Amino acid sequence: MTSTQGLKVALHPLAILSISEHYTRTAIQSASQSTSSTPPQVVGALLGTQSGRELEVVNSFELVADPEAGLDHAYLVTRRDQFKQVFPTFDFLGWYSVGQQPSPRDTALHQQFLEYNESPIFLQLSPPSSQQLTAEEQSSKGDLPLAIYESVVELVAGEAKPTFVPVPYEVVTGEAERVAVEGVSKPEAGADGGAQGNLIVALSTQRNALQMLSDRVALIVQYLDAVSRGQARRDDETLRMIASLAGTLPSADAKTMPAMESASGGEVAMGSKEGESESGPKGELELEFMTEYNDVLLTTYLSALTKQLETANALLDKQLLVVSGQASGKEGGGPGGPGGEGGGGGRRRRAAYA
Repeated sequence: MTSTQGLKVALHPLAILSISEHYTRTAIQSASQSTSSTPPQVVGALLGTQSGRELEVVNSFELVADPEAGLDHAYLVTRRDQFKQVFPTFDFLGWYSVGQQPSPRDTALHQQFLEYNESPIFLQLSPPSSQQLTAEEQSSKGDLPLAIYESVVELVAGEAKPTFVPVPYEVVTGEAERVAVEGVSKPEAGADGGAQGNLIVALSTQRNALQMLSDRVALIVQYLDAVSRGQARRDDETLRMIASLAGTLPSADAKTMPAMESASGGEVAMGSKEGESESGPKGELELEFMTEYNDVLLTTYLSALTKQLETANALLDKQLLVVSGQASGKEGGGPGGPGGEGGGGGRRRRAAYA
């Protein structure tokens, strides 16, 4: 076969991944349902843009094709119209299938796509078999296991017969598509791989850390309980370290302390409870803390109250000044006249407010 001249095909990784995923999924389903070694037949449509003899294959979708009945045209039209609503610039460029070489069945199926495109292209995925190179060998070789063909009409024994001619292609990608494909094609750490694997690993790490912390806290509680019961030797240095660790924890208020006491199963003396006064270092410490806390609240309250009084006093001065000015303007008196008396009355009123 000789390659055609002038036709340029640009293939995006998204279409390649969609085709390989379609074949892999179908192959796994076929292997679980039957023992036949024949590779499954998959058929799909290629979407993209076309400008003259330059084609850009961007996406693809699956098709329903029966070996005897042929292509499901209603399904093809429905799916094409749905993609057209989302991607108005995409057109039907051709179709894809799986195989090693174009077969007569592919030629017959290709004839059914002519009503949607005058010259559709045919992309054929060639999965590795036992007689061919493995996937690792093909990747190291640098060639993708797929080929693109264009159909040309040739006269064979006086009859017009379509023939598939290979077309060169190149893989192109954009910046956003490159990032997405790299995340999909290179699974990260984790049993499931991908972003889900990263999430599982992170959650597992946090769970293990919390479990370890819970075990250490339970060990400290068991030691303190054993010391209080006289079943373990008292170690002052260890107790000081535990007290220092407990001191870094946020203090619990009166609402949360009963829950903590019931959860720990111990009795904590924190002031009076149900009318019973409790003495001791903890009760005195709580009393001193509450005294200082109330002093701080009282100081804050007095400061706010003083600021409000100062604001009210300034507003009152402005009002008295306005009233005094209006009275002086109406009566026309000086300092010793009625205006002065009005001024004196204003001062008396201010003194009365104060």
